[in-house]
Amino acid sequence: MNATALFLADGTPVTPHLCGKCNRIWESQDSAERCCTCSFCGKYSDWNKSVAHDECSKRRHVEVEAERLAKATLVTDYSGPFIVNERFYHDIEELLDRFSEDELPEFGFCCDEQPAHIDISDVIESVSDQMHEDWEEEPCEELEQGIAAWNKANEGNSSYVECDDRKWSRAELIKLHSADSTVLQHS
Repeated sequence: MNATALFLADGTPVTPHLCGKCNRIWESQDSAERCCTCSFCGKYSDWNKSVAHDECSKRRHVEVEAERLAKATLVTDYSGPFIVNERFYHDIEELLDRFSEDELPEFGFCCDEQPAHIDISDVIESVSDQMHEDWEEEPCEELEQGIAAWNKANEGNSSYVECDDRKWSRAELIKLHSADSTVLQHS
């Protein structure tokens, strides 16, 4: 985008350059050239608004998600939990109560449980990182007992995160749900 070279008062060129559109100073000519360009399509993009066009960014996000899903292994008996459109659903029933079969995405990532747990060594390391290099911790049984009590109190108090290596499919969920419904009707 027409980077502008900068010079010292005596005419000596310097490494920093100006963006030719917004006059922002960059550490190199290459950085100044990329300043007001969309990082995806390379066309002009107002740096003050975004480094990429919204439509380019959305399109790239969809492409990346599709690539991630393509690499994931299909799990045919996955029954939940689910994260769809950034909302959490505990099981197939809850998911299908919210979405009709044709509204449901064709694929989605399976979720892994992420338990709430404090690791005392992580806490001490975090404090240690903020201290001088000769600092040594003093043991504290009360802290150990408090963290153990907190961990025990929060057993089962988990969150869920999507995992990149396993996916579910709409078709398999519908088959699984239909099979479960048939079993319940015959009971």
